[in-house]
Amino acid sequence: MREVLEFDFSKLNLRGAITGTIALAIVIVFIGELGTSVIAAGLAALFVVAGGPADTKRPDWNSLLLVVAGGLVTLAVGYSADSVVWATITLTLVTLLATLLALRGKRAATMGVFGVLWAVIALSLGATADTAAELSLAFVVGGAVALFAMLLASFSKSTAMEGIEDNNGAEDEDDVAADRRASPEAVHRARVAIVKFAIFRALAVGACIYLGYTWFPEHTAWAALTFVLVVKPPPHQTVVVGVGRMLGTALGVGIGVLTALLAAGNTPVLVAVFVAAAYLMLATGKVNAAISTMWTTVVLIVSQALMAEQATSAGWQRLLATLLGVAFAFLIIVIMNAVAGQRQEKPPIAPVSPPSNASD
Repeated sequence: MREVLEFDFSKLNLRGAITGTIALAIVIVFIGELGTSVIAAGLAALFVVAGGPADTKRPDWNSLLLVVAGGLVTLAVGYSADSVVWATITLTLVTLLATLLALRGKRAATMGVFGVLWAVIALSLGATADTAAELSLAFVVGGAVALFAMLLASFSKSTAMEGIEDNNGAEDEDDVAADRRASPEAVHRARVAIVKFAIFRALAVGACIYLGYTWFPEHTAWAALTFVLVVKPPPHQTVVVGVGRMLGTALGVGIGVLTALLAAGNTPVLVAVFVAAAYLMLATGKVNAAISTMWTTVVLIVSQALMAEQATSAGWQRLLATLLGVAFAFLIIVIMNAVAGQRQEKPPIAPVSPPSNASD
């Protein structure tokens, strides 16, 4: 509990939050004009840049894979979204394949995380058979623009390059070096652990999607999105983030619903609260998970009130979906520990955390 309540105010980003809030306002305006394709393109660009190599900042084949696979995943999600069974199967398979990318190294694993995150986000954006092609094209275009921008940035720094680099084809140099130092038995155990985790993770996402369709028909992807964002390395961090998200969600639901009830029909007040909560959400993103989640939840609940939706119903669904997603995250950790026979093995969860505030 002490870690849950720790605040790192050195990571308070007030200046960046101003830029982010302005960008959010612009996106909201564009949503009304251009639809969710703007979000798809923006997230594609964000994921490609965020997942790029930290040393060179140049796109590699893993970056290109994310762009292409993201477009295909969007089509698969969209054409299966109308059926709870097919949506469950699709998200399960996407999660399984994306998690197995960890077998190719950390960079590929990172792109796998963003791939799973995008699959869930595409479902939450309302992807259907009618909008699948549009969202898919938007994701590919946004990702391609990001790749081109990264290439230009590399040229501007006079970095020697020839097209898109491969980073050793399949694995990072650090991964290759580590494998050479490790014994064949250790490498085999690590790879088996990745496969086991991929299976359990895929089944958990599938279960979250199925229950989302059954219990939260208006917000089918919330539970799965929570699960994906909560599961973080090392395992004990999953507990810290999970408890933080539960606490933050409960507080956020209370504040959001109370605001919606007190300011019912008063659009200027609701807009002011929405903007203030969005600013605080962005400013506290790395300060404390509970506080950031609280403001994220306020944004979601107040946005429902602005769209003349039932804020109370949305609040309860948000809280229950969060509890469900966190419960599955905890269950995965327990199962992995049991399968490992209480050995001190760290499940091969993604090496980086996705930008949680971008969509949740």
